[in-house]
Amino acid sequence: MTYDFYNGLHKTTGHHSNFKSSAHPELDMNSVVDAVQNHINAGFPANRINLGIPFYGRIWKGVKNNGKQILFQKAETVGMGIDYVNFYKNINANGFVRFWNENAKAPYLWNAETKTFISYEDEESIAYKMNFIKSKGLAGVMFWEYSADHNKTLLNAVIKNLK
Repeated sequence: MTYDFYNGLHKTTGHHSNFKSSAHPELDMNSVVDAVQNHINAGFPANRINLGIPFYGRIWKGVKNNGKQILFQKAETVGMGIDYVNFYKNINANGFVRFWNENAKAPYLWNAETKTFISYEDEESIAYKMNFIKSKGLAGVMFWEYSADHNKTLLNAVIKNLK
């Protein structure tokens, strides 16, 4: 399960399923790469590891944006789960802007007017993870939750990139 790194226990925005650490490793202490490597270093065979990816996001409201940084900011709410099917229409629409964290290889949405932040998975971030599965010789992938995907957008990204 390489998701929920920032979750319903956190009143601070952050990536909930980042591939690598962001530019702020002191705040972004978990990543897919680190989680898998820690298991391998502990002696767990790579070919027995399935990588978990989310078909949902985490949403924070009332984010206290400092004007420069949106990630790792205090919010009025914890990072509640939100299914991809319930927010995919907001990607670059309805006041939301998609951002890409190049270090973390992770997308997020920001709506400055409503002060709403969403960390989520998309086709681009899935491609990095599927290539990682192949390069490390991992067993495969699992995801949560199939019904949260819209028109198999995320599932199709998994299938396409695992071939």
